[in-house]
Amino acid sequence: MTFLPPEEGGRKTLPAFSEKTPYMPHIFVQARETLNSGSKDARAANVVFQAVAFVKEPPTFAFGLPGIVEIVLTSYPRWPYPDVQPGATFTVREGKRVVASGLVIAREYPKPMATIDETDGWAIQGRSIVSPERLATIRQMLDEKGPIIVEHRFYRGSRSPKRLVFDDFGQFVEYISSQAYPGDAVWVWDFAELCRDDNRIVNGKYPDGMGRTPEGAPHAARPLS
Repeated sequence: MTFLPPEEGGRKTLPAFSEKTPYMPHIFVQARETLNSGSKDARAANVVFQAVAFVKEPPTFAFGLPGIVEIVLTSYPRWPYPDVQPGATFTVREGKRVVASGLVIAREYPKPMATIDETDGWAIQGRSIVSPERLATIRQMLDEKGPIIVEHRFYRGSRSPKRLVFDDFGQFVEYISSQAYPGDAVWVWDFAELCRDDNRIVNGKYPDGMGRTPEGAPHAARPLS
């Protein structure tokens, strides 16, 4: 990894970090040819900023000089960091500012959680809800059509499913990264397609203190695509 010098928009001073005092920015995985692009490209590339902690400095540490650092993926396993794999290139961001760039050369995985049952056929190429393709589909749905309905089914029925509605991609990613665990299933539907006036079960209005409801008052409705 290489930290940009101040004259190229980098930090004024290099961060000091260790296991006791980690440096905790975000990384943004992107193609090598776009390493210096701005944060607006994150939306087009369907990627997310991912929290990390730098815990081991390289022996030689200076602006513009590459060095090997050790990074902890702080939200794992709740967020699996699917694109942080050997060979991936990334930028280090403090807010919107790019302060460094790097290349993933290795990744170590912790031992499986005790709740994982290997007889369930765990596979690297399984249907990951955080794969770039699935995240892109969800983002496109939110951008072009509107809200989504999400059912969070917990691994091996550890508790009853949780059902939510999202109209913001960032909020969806934040929920998945903080509330989902390995093996949980996430199902997503188009709200506009399923929740229509013509297939309602019942509808009504909330009454006032006298039990009255307005018959002619307009109401804000969700836009139809």
